[in-house]
Amino acid sequence: MVGGAVDARDFAGTSRGRVVLAPGVSSASFSLEVARDGIAELDEVFRVSLRDARLEGVPDSADVSLGVGAAVQTTIAANEFGQVTVAASSAAVAEGATATFTLRLSGGDGGDVDVDVEFALVPAFGELTPADLESMTWSDRDGVETTRVAAFPVTGSVTLSTTDRATVSVGVAADGVSREGVERFAVRLTRCLDCGVRLVEIGVPSSAQVTISPLFTVSAQVWLQGAYIGESSGMKTTLAGALPKRQPYGAAPWHYRTTTTVPHVEDFELGRKVTETIVDWVLVELRASPPGAGAEAAVPVKGGFAAGLLLADGRIAGINEGAPTATMALSLGGVRMAAEIVSGSDVYVLVHHRNHLPVMSAVPASSGCGADYCADFRSVPSYAGCAQLRRAGGNFLMAAGDVNRSGAVSWGDDDFLLTLTGNREARYDERVSRRATNYLVDADLNFSGRITSNDYRLIAANNLLSSEECAPRTSLSLGERE
Repeated sequence: MVGGAVDARDFAGTSRGRVVLAPGVSSASFSLEVARDGIAELDEVFRVSLRDARLEGVPDSADVSLGVGAAVQTTIAANEFGQVTVAASSAAVAEGATATFTLRLSGGDGGDVDVDVEFALVPAFGELTPADLESMTWSDRDGVETTRVAAFPVTGSVTLSTTDRATVSVGVAADGVSREGVERFAVRLTRCLDCGVRLVEIGVPSSAQVTISPLFTVSAQVWLQGAYIGESSGMKTTLAGALPKRQPYGAAPWHYRTTTTVPHVEDFELGRKVTETIVDWVLVELRASPPGAGAEAAVPVKGGFAAGLLLADGRIAGINEGAPTATMALSLGGVRMAAEIVSGSDVYVLVHHRNHLPVMSAVPASSGCGADYCADFRSVPSYAGCAQLRRAGGNFLMAAGDVNRSGAVSWGDDDFLLTLTGNREARYDERVSRRATNYLVDADLNFSGRITSNDYRLIAANNLLSSEECAPRTSLSLGERE
């Protein structure tokens, strides 16, 4: 034999034998049965050799010799083992949600066999405690079992086959802890019972890591230059009846792709008709930087975006998607988002609008307003005192004019308006585009219900302003939103 991994256990019967060629017979055959030992091995090589050739009945057969081919080398191919894996290696869930994973057995030479697999729920990152999780439930063809998470690790076992899968679900608690950092837990396959003899092994991925994104409430207030009337009157609500049912920030440059949909804005009830209350859709963002690094070091965080409705008094209301259609559909406490923020980070608030330049808080957001993060841009300048905020007495306004969404106000916005309107005044019911985005609404910078020379004047007044000074659009990548 050759190949150090081969030994007698690799054969089901004897590995030695005798062959007799009767007179007139020129060939004979014999068989070696390779054992199925169920051991994970590489290819193994053995050699079958002929020796001690003799003539039957002749005591001394020196004249009998073995020729070329008296030995042959053969390879025992390695068995292909079935793989027990977790169907997904990572996931992210918000507090109060449930993470579910599928365990499966696939492939291998062992056929449709049953195996018992053990797994464990363990902490993986952050200050995760059993109180952050509610329960772990696992189910297979034999039934469902649930246990409360009282201490780590939490263990369980399921029975799998190539036709029967199993699931493990972990319920995440909504603990309501303010400004909680990112936490992660993992579900890991720990042992496969009797898998060796069934030609099964634990494969890759053998674990699933789950990120818990805490739910943050962000309270922000802004004035839009184009809609602003005055501090006492607030902003115009001319567009309320023309606003889309779905938030308009799914396209470039924001790429905020969500299914957030609300009843028609006229269905909202805030104690009075919505046409007297809602100004427009806005997009609220959180960015984070290491402690003390400053706003210029802040970067987007995964999940740190939420659309809201701007009210006439400057508040941004969140969308309560679980509310009845025509009743309390807005949350006046602010927008909510499941953001992955590292514990201890400095967090900054940004507000984006479809034809105004964005603003960003100059200092880390506080929690003094009853929300997790607060920013009132109406009476304080934004980051580095940048020019996106225009002064109106003692108030600051988001600068209008970025009609073509380039991140700056320039004569290109002026040309864009001319292209849309054909160099004439236009009303909303004069559709110049049948795209999902109503470009006439986007181009109405002063919220008058028409495209007029006053919209062009706003572009001229803010020409050469750029969002790069405060909120670089290059950071608003698609990957950070999904």
